[in-house]
Amino acid sequence: MTVQQALQLLELTPPFTLGDLKKAYREAHMVWHPDRFQTGTELHAKAHGKTCLINDAFKLLSQALSDGYDFNSVCLERGIPKKRSKTCKPPQTALEYNIRGLTFQRAGRPNKALVDFANAILLDPVQMEYHRNRGAVYLQVGKNELAIKDFLEAQRLQPSCV
Repeated sequence: MTVQQALQLLELTPPFTLGDLKKAYREAHMVWHPDRFQTGTELHAKAHGKTCLINDAFKLLSQALSDGYDFNSVCLERGIPKKRSKTCKPPQTALEYNIRGLTFQRAGRPNKALVDFANAILLDPVQMEYHRNRGAVYLQVGKNELAIKDFLEAQRLQPSCV
């Protein structure tokens, strides 16, 4: 999931605070909570999938906020929140590698994206999103067997949200 997709899903526009993010998260859950729909129906399954995406979006954005990323509209035009810092240092956390990998993927630089997703997985191997993102790039470059391995690992880590 990209930052833009997370913002769109939670209906947030920059700049925003952690309080704004939490409010948007609660509102999205009130709309899409699976308990609002009869179990076993198509709407219940759709709601379950949406809540998984809502959880992913909240996790991505709240972690980025706590890591000091600045969500202003100028930075997001380039597809990535900008770290509040005067110096540009390499990624330090798995989330930072993941975000940069997504940026490389959108910029048409799959090899750099693969390196960043691999680093994110090394730092945090239990995050389903990192495996899913790397699998998507493998699929994009025609490495189908590696893509399948990553998608299967993502499914193993979080079977209800793949």
